Amino acid sequence: MINYTKGEWKAGRSKDTGLWHIHGGASNGEYICCLPSHGKGEANAQLIASAPDLYEALQIGRGVIKAQLFLHPDDKIMQVQLRIVDKALAKAGGKE
Repeated sequence: MINYTKGEWKAGRSKDTGLWHIHGGASNGEYICCLPSHGKGEANAQLIASAPDLYEALQIGRGVIKAQLFLHPDDKIMQVQLRIVDKALAKAGGKE
């Protein structure tokens, strides 16, 4: 488990600067990061804001895959899926 800002993350655009900001935490007051307003700033901001949800979904999915592998240890597809999920979780934890 990694130590990140818990709570919902939200992306919003500053009225003053036009920059995209990510805020999170229990009150959505903790500053996470800032992105440019041009190019792919909005899409990147939305992706970053969804990171905690994606991380938690991967953890749940990993548990489902492990349960399937317990029942079917020779399932090659599940073995590959587990490696993919583990790699993504390692990257999220700064271990890749």
